[in-house]
Amino acid sequence: MTILQVVDKEFSPVPVIDISTLNDIVVNDDKSDRWDKASVHEFRGTYGDYLLNKVSKVFPELRQTVF
Repeated sequence: MTILQVVDKEFSPVPVIDISTLNDIVVNDDKSDRWDKASVHEFRGTYGDYLLNKVSKVFPELRQTVF
């Protein structure tokens, strides 16, 4: 696919699902298996905060320049 094909691509609507059917789904969120030992489901805050926390683990100097 070329860049022009991507730019000219029409969006199609996202299908609506019944979220009540998701109650029986089990998410395997074993944070002990993750590199950062953190659960994305337990995080509270903005996406910017989440992303800054992840990036600053690898590049700690970036947090200092942001704040």
